[in-house]
Parts: sequence; structure tokens; C-alpha cells
Amino acid sequence: MKALLYLTRVRLKNMLVGMIKKPAQLILIIFVVGMIVFTIFSARFDGVDVPVGTPEQFAALIFVFFTMMFVIGLMSGLKRGAGFFSMSDVNFVFHAPISNKKVLMYGLIRQVGVLALGGFFILYQYSWLNNLFGIRVSMLFLLLLGYVVVILSSQVLALLLYSATSSNERMQKLVSRVIFVVFVAAAAVLLLPAVQAALSGPLAFDKILPTLVGSLTRPGVYYIPVLGWMTAFVRDCFHAEGLRLLIPLAATLVLDGALIVIFTLMNVDYYEDVLQSAETSYAALTAQRQGKVKEVLPSKIKVGKVGLGKGYGASAIYYKMAVENRRAQVLFLNLQSMIAIVVTVFLCLLIKEVGTIVPIATNIYIMIFTTLFARWQRDLERHYVYLIPDDPFKKLLYLLGDNILKRLIDAVIIGTIIGVLCSAGILETLGSIAVLFAASMIFIAAVILSERLFGAMHIKWLQVVFLFLTIFIALAPGVAAGIILGITTGSGALGYLVASGISLVISVLILFLCRGMLDRVDING
Repeated sequence: MKALLYLTRVRLKNMLVGMIKKPAQLILIIFVVGMIVFTIFSARFDGVDVPVGTPEQFAALIFVFFTMMFVIGLMSGLKRGAGFFSMSDVNFVFHAPISNKKVLMYGLIRQVGVLALGGFFILYQYSWLNNLFGIRVSMLFLLLLGYVVVILSSQVLALLLYSATSSNERMQKLVSRVIFVVFVAAAAVLLLPAVQAALSGPLAFDKILPTLVGSLTRPGVYYIPVLGWMTAFVRDCFHAEGLRLLIPLAATLVLDGALIVIFTLMNVDYYEDVLQSAETSYAALTAQRQGKVKEVLPSKIKVGKVGLGKGYGASAIYYKMAVENRRAQVLFLNLQSMIAIVVTVFLCLLIKEVGTIVPIATNIYIMIFTTLFARWQRDLERHYVYLIPDDPFKKLLYLLGDNILKRLIDAVIIGTIIGVLCSAGILETLGSIAVLFAASMIFIAAVILSERLFGAMHIKWLQVVFLFLTIFIALAPGVAAGIILGITTGSGALGYLVASGISLVISVLILFLCRGMLDRVDING
């Protein structure tokens, strides 16, 4: 055990020394922490006196969030094993004369730290959570603690199930299907009252949110292991103190401990079980250090029909990506789109009186994490894109065609939902769709420009800073013109259309100026 404690201590020491020797990492950390502090203090100065939402609505939102994170972690871990260890652990710690139970405990403790760092995005949500529900900073850190415990629980359960089924592929598929059916059935039971309320009459939209919140916060929900318990833990932050606040957290930790004990009593060799997950994480980290895009695909790809079938010259790039999507079973409405739709519906029902601006701004914020890491970026590293004897700008448009179509479909679906739930007119609904699509085009164009200027460099923090600076500058003219026109004319729809038109022109102009990046592979790196 002393060796593992020494290893942890040396890792922390090397991390601090690395920050001193590489100021770029320290600058990035200071920037991230500074943005968190700015978000917290700006919310305190600009916050509303009376919160719009209620503690029950906050509990319903947290329950949905915890459920999605738990299912994602569980299904991912069931396919690849829990990611408690890195390849350095596989090569050194696994071969050391140390009890495998102590190694497992070391991996769990290390994973808690990784999850805490990964959950820092929650701290950026303080502004709107404070305005809507009036939560305090301390409650935000308790929410982060709840997120860490939920994800850790999903990975412990995934490790247990993966170890029990990894040797039998049929059993593994059966367990995955059972988990899927259970969660779908539970979601149907919880959502059925809200659907019935929506279909009860022409003016039933006002009944959806109270019915949905009542269904998600009924007393029985808080007795669901892990998900219900941790939701009760976060909910009780509003009014509970002391022992009552700690009971759900303690129950979850006891359950995790029981699962770990069961796992150790199974006497399985989990070293082999976590190897695939460690290799996948190592490959992604190596690709990131080399400035490449590592794509996560299913372990087994159904080939189906062979050949592109269509396409000539530059258009072959688009049809190639279409075939890859079909084989990788990538749908237009993927997990990110479903999360955006759920968040949109909740916001539209919660703050319907405010209008369409808040749901639109929230979706643009979500786009930052979905648009900037698209599958087309890996094709910039493939030589055939540069060797196709066709116009570089045409090749660039076909390379982006799949992602542009995806963003257009998302904009139409989400913009329509915003218009319907916020009771907006046809023109304002069309403006919402146009703004969402134009913002995604700005993000795509910013990525292209950053790749054009920094594609051959491995200083990723500089590229990220330039990327966000480009997004801000490119969005500024359209946003300013839209706000001025909307205030002077009193028409938000007209402001949306003008802002989206200017943003689309700017994005197309950036793409046109970067058209030469697919002409020579040595320029882009």
C-alpha cells in the first residue's frame, strides 16, 4: 500500500512541477478558474431577487441529469469495462507484488479525482441555476459531489456486470438489453402523466411542466437506489441540515462498497477486464497529444453494402462519410441532440413567459461542446482528401456537408420545439431556426480557420484560445445588429433573421478564405 501512496504523491508532485516548467498549462488552468470565478460573481450581481423555479423543479431536473449520466456511464462501461486505470498502471502497477484489492481501491480513489475534474463544467452552470432556482455556491459543489458519486456508482456496477459477462457475448447483449428495457419502461411510467396532460386539450401545454415535475418528484422516486438517493441528497440542500442531508449520500456509498465487496468475492481477474478500456483511453490521449482526432466507433461494425454507390470527385467525400455513418450506426438524432431537446423542452416549459431568447442562448451554449468536435476533423489527416483532383473549396464544402446537414436538422427540430412551446409566431419560429443554424455555421467556420492557421502546431491551448476568440468576433456583428434592430422595431423575429443572415455571410466568407487548406497537405500539416 505504501508503494501506491508513494505513486499518488509523486504523480501530484510531477503535475505541479509540470505546471511550473510548462507555463501554458498554468495559464490555461488560471483562465479556467478565472472564468468560474467570473461566472459566480457575475451571477451574484445580475441575479434575480425572486427565483423563477421551485425546489421540486430543480429536483426533477437533477434526477433527469443524474439518470442520463448514469445510463451513459453504465452502458459505456458494460461495453469496454470501467476506465479506472491508465496504460501506465497496466504496465507497472498490475505487475507489482501488490494485492489486487489494494490496486482496485487505488483505481477507485484515482477515478474520484478524475471525475471531480471532469465535472468542473457543472461549476459553469451557476449563473442560470442561481437565476432560476436561487441555489448557492455551496449547493453547486454539493451538486458536483452528487455527480461524482453517481458516475462512480455507474462505473462500479459496470465493472461488476462486465466482469460477469465479458466471457459470454450473448449474456453481455442480454444484460445490455435488459438494462435498456428497464430504463425505457421506467421513463415511460414517469412520463405517461405528462403525455396524458399534453393530450387533454388545446390549452394543455401549461399543464405539462407541473405534471412532469410531480411525476419525477413523487415520493417513490427518491427510493430508487443511487439515482433517487442522490437526487434527494441534492434536493435536501435547500432546507435540510446535518444527518438528513448525509443519509442519501451514506446509503449510496454503502451500496457502492457492497458492490465492490461482491466483486472481490467473485475472485475474478479484473486486470483483463479493464485492459480494453485502458487501451481505448490511451489511444485517445495519444491522438490528442499528436494533434489528431480519435474517433470512437462500435467494436463490431456491420459492413453491409460495399461501395459508395454515388459520388464523383469532391462529392465522393460526402458519400464516403454517409457510408461510414451507416456502418457505425451513427444517427442524425444522436445522444447530444436528445440532450439538447430535453433541455430545450424543460426551459421552454419553465420560463415560457420570458420568450425564445433563453432557450436559443442555451442551445448555442450546448453547441460549443457538440459542433467543435465533429467527425469530419479526422479526414483532414487523410491524404486522399488532398489528392482528389477537384476545386479545394468544393472539396471543403463536401467535407463539411454531413455535419452541416446534421446541424440543419437539429436547428429545425429544436427551433420548432422552441416556437411551439413558447407560443411564438411563424416568423419568430423561422428566426429561431435560422439563428441556431447560423450559430452552428459560425462554430464550424471557426474550427476551419483555427485548423488553417494552427493545424501543423501541437500547442492546442493556443488553438483553443484562438478558436473562442474567433467565435466571439464572428458572432458579434450579427448579435449586435439583431439586438439593435429588435429593440428599435420591437420585433424579435426580425432581429433573429438579420442576426442569422449576417452570421451566415460571415461563416461562408471564412470558409471561402480558407478554401486553400485542402489544396496542399504540407500547408495544413
